Amino acid sequence: MSFNPFNTGWMLVRLAIISSIVGLFTAATAAHAAIDIVDVRGRYITLEKPAEHVMLGFYFEDYIAITGPTAIDRLKAVSLNYWKGYRPAQYAAYLKVFPKIADLVDIGDADSGTMSAEKIIAARPDVAILSDGQYQYLGAAANTIEQAGIPLVIVDYNAQTLEKHVASTLIIGKVMGTEDRAEKLIALYKEKIADTLLRVKSASQPERPKAVQQKRFGPLVDRMVKTLKAPKHCD
Repeated sequence: MSFNPFNTGWMLVRLAIISSIVGLFTAATAAHAAIDIVDVRGRYITLEKPAEHVMLGFYFEDYIAITGPTAIDRLKAVSLNYWKGYRPAQYAAYLKVFPKIADLVDIGDADSGTMSAEKIIAARPDVAILSDGQYQYLGAAANTIEQAGIPLVIVDYNAQTLEKHVASTLIIGKVMGTEDRAEKLIALYKEKIADTLLRVKSASQPERPKAVQQKRFGPLVDRMVKTLKAPKHCD
């Protein structure tokens, strides 16, 4: 049988080959598509791909929950005092499961005045995820870090607002390429907040509390206290 390029069988083969090539090209393009991020300070950051080597300043449990199973392997440096110093029990628990966190580079911390641009640059991460307070501490040194080719991405869970929690979770999900996990966590968080506020509002009590004592306050706690119509006392 002679070759006939217009034969139905050959046409189907050609279409299959073309579809495969287009599919491969599309996949390759998507894999290398730039990731555009707006952090909690309204700063625009573009990453070429999800980060593989991360310098993490704070919010360790949030980062791990959002990133998933690869979270520890992708950590390169941390502000150790905010983990081991302020949350020793949590750090010890993670250390038992992930011994490699003992080898992470410590870039110092803002509270003791030991965090520096030099330490962050020397760690050579793909990206540095910092709290808003850490970014403010760095001041002009933040520009030095970015000029060295290390993007800074700012998140903020300390604000204790639903808006900042949601934004920070989405930002970390984008940086790490785990947006699906981030979206699921956000949905769960919104659900639990709504449920808590509803239960507080509808709670049947013979007598409202005369006062609520709390070590730290945030807008979410304020809303609950306001619902209870009880004065706050902070020690």
